[in-house]
Amino acid sequence: MANDPPKGKKERLSTYLVQDRQNQEEQQRLTIQDKMITASMGILQEQDDPTSFNAVLDVACGTGGWLIEVAKAYPTVEKLVGVDISNTMIEYAHERANDEHVADRVQFCVMDTLRMLEFPQSSFDLVNMRFGMSFLRTWDWAKLLAEFQRIAQYKGVIRITDSDMIQSNSPALTHLVSALQLAFYNAGHFFRPEKDGLVSELQPLMIQ
Repeated sequence: MANDPPKGKKERLSTYLVQDRQNQEEQQRLTIQDKMITASMGILQEQDDPTSFNAVLDVACGTGGWLIEVAKAYPTVEKLVGVDISNTMIEYAHERANDEHVADRVQFCVMDTLRMLEFPQSSFDLVNMRFGMSFLRTWDWAKLLAEFQRIAQYKGVIRITDSDMIQSNSPALTHLVSALQLAFYNAGHFFRPEKDGLVSELQPLMIQ
């Protein structure tokens, strides 16, 4: 497993949509988004028995909120690991884990998931990733999904959350979303320049 890089060491270049990873406003936005999505979806509501998981990995964990909520909700989960390319996010996630008194079970590591997930085969029985569209390009998905399969245990769960572009009856918001949709496509984050230009491709990619 990779250790945090020494203080002062430059971070690797990122494909994340916000290039300034020291940006405090983005950190706050991610924290709020994390809470909203968890509140609307639940933590692991779709799983038959979340208590059966012993080792959980959260890929591109950001500020660490989802993993910390898993630790609080399911004390039987023994190993919880979050990875992210950003030193700033990982440091903040560490602080949150300490504040929530789960740091004895939750660990966060700096890792570039586009290179390799630095874990042995069959390390986790749940691999989670939310909103990979923010940093994954279309050509990254197949390799990363193969990595998920490698590090997931036999009959383990690979859990991916992403979304289509929103629809609205506001002309201004519709115009903004259309521009964002085209920008995502031109930057390689969408397979097609349409509102479902990512999500519609995820199922065939996972089957493949």
